[in-house]
Amino acid sequence: MIAAQRLNVEYQVIIFGIVSNGDSWQFGKIEREIFTRNSFLKKKLDELFAAVNFVFQ
Repeated sequence: MIAAQRLNVEYQVIIFGIVSNGDSWQFGKIEREIFTRNSFLKKKLDELFAAVNFVFQ
């Protein structure tokens, strides 16, 4: 995510990232110098799908 942020000419671009092992999902967001992370479990599909939907909107 940091590399993607640095490759963009505009430093103001917000970068989102998602990683998963299938059961646990980690969502990250870099905005300027601030990194935010959220975790979701597969068994709470409503929360997981809401997070995925947010990233793709």
